[in-house]
Amino acid sequence: MTADPALCLLDLPRMRGLEIGPLARPRVKKADGQISYVDHCSTEELRRAYSANSLMRPHLDEIVEVDYVIKDGSTLSEAIGTDGPFDYLIASHVLEHLANPIGWLQDVAKVLTAGGLVSLVIPDKRYCFDVNRAETRPQDWVDWYLRDLRAPSYGQLFDFFAHVTTIDGMVDTAALWAGTIDYDGVRRPDVPDADIAAYASCLHYRETGAYMDVHAGVYTPGSLLALIELGIKLELLDLEVAFFAPTRRDSLEFHITLRGCAPSARPEALASVAAARGQLATADVPAVPSATPPGPVVTPPTPELTEPAPDVTEEAPGSAEPEAGAPPSLGPRQPGASMLEVSAKERALISFKRSAMWQLRGLLRKL
Repeated sequence: MTADPALCLLDLPRMRGLEIGPLARPRVKKADGQISYVDHCSTEELRRAYSANSLMRPHLDEIVEVDYVIKDGSTLSEAIGTDGPFDYLIASHVLEHLANPIGWLQDVAKVLTAGGLVSLVIPDKRYCFDVNRAETRPQDWVDWYLRDLRAPSYGQLFDFFAHVTTIDGMVDTAALWAGTIDYDGVRRPDVPDADIAAYASCLHYRETGAYMDVHAGVYTPGSLLALIELGIKLELLDLEVAFFAPTRRDSLEFHITLRGCAPSARPEALASVAAARGQLATADVPAVPSATPPGPVVTPPTPELTEPAPDVTEEAPGSAEPEAGAPPSLGPRQPGASMLEVSAKERALISFKRSAMWQLRGLLRKL
């Protein structure tokens, strides 16, 4: 069995699959099986976008050949056309960006075989820059679905830009697990007032229509299971939980693989959610700072701004404009914080995705 939980149910040599947004670090390579890659840009457009990026420049030739391009306003099933069905789809750090997860999962079902697998890797809000944001609620999923959102709403944009702890996405995950750092009340330090900057981002979107890539949804393993359960109960999702792996200690992401099922199998689908929920009882839990913790509880300092915050820009709303072609600055390490040690593959995946959030936005608006 593969060590990658996202691939644990996949018979790569025999199955035909899709992977969304692999850039230069696909989880499944062409040599591993019948895999097709999906992105919002063609391979050449991706290479042009990253040609001025010093971090990506050595890897331009490693960017995969994109098989299907999803342009703004279109859907996965429209991009795939008649080339389906596929046996599985891999979406790593995609679900949280979706303005309408139910609608997206319904669209994914259109390109998969009966019993097809949807392998999701999702950041856990408790250990990433969403730590201070409220979890997405059941009524949110219903509202977004009935409104058929194709891009983040004003509410999703405002919540993201107002309540993330930092715009560059970096927090000390290991310290959050250990209970030695406290982000309570911490807001993005790149602007004088996060609320004002968030509202400016909303106005920018209203005036330009420029797509803004944000975490539209905020999830934990338990909250996502509850949302999937709701979708099944409301007869909106014909899916069951085939595999579930809660967030591992010192990690910031969890895994869930969904399998398509018949509408008549709804009781079994609900039972699969209950079984997955049972795993949470034995899952790792973070330490809670006590009155006498083993070490000092660090509160990340808010650096003073030496210059007025920049206006909202197309490249990174509410943040300083980066050097041409460079990804957002990660900034200095917080005093007393120890950086999380992750595998080289995980670090590369996270780095590439974070860089893509800003780089591709500018390119898409020029196409």
